[in-house]
Amino acid sequence: MTPDLKAGPEPLDAGPPAQLDLCPDLFDAEKALGSLVARSGRRGEATQHHLRSAEIRPDRAQPVRALAMLAEERGDRPESLRFWRVVLRMAPNPAAIREAAEQIRRLGGEDTGASPERPAPPRASRS
Repeated sequence: MTPDLKAGPEPLDAGPPAQLDLCPDLFDAEKALGSLVARSGRRGEATQHHLRSAEIRPDRAQPVRALAMLAEERGDRPESLRFWRVVLRMAPNPAAIREAAEQIRRLGGEDTGASPERPAPPRASRS
């Protein structure tokens, strides 16, 4: 099952996904494999590992950030923007908010209005 990255993370009070009970290290393993194979230039394989880590822990922004960077590396600006917008909604701290907002602006996305003190408001997805 692929995560619905348009919808953003599950509410934090929903608890960890069931997969974590079965193998708590799976998220870290998939994330690490994604980073490792990306460095060797195997972007397609890296994307699959980061998608799996995002599926295992939909409450974590790191794999979505990696997906945004991989999309940009392969020249898919709209996909990169989409992932950065998800990162912005999920950002766990002011530095992550700032990074996502800067990347969105750099890629030609709308002004997010985000700052460390004032995160961007959530927006309804356009269907």
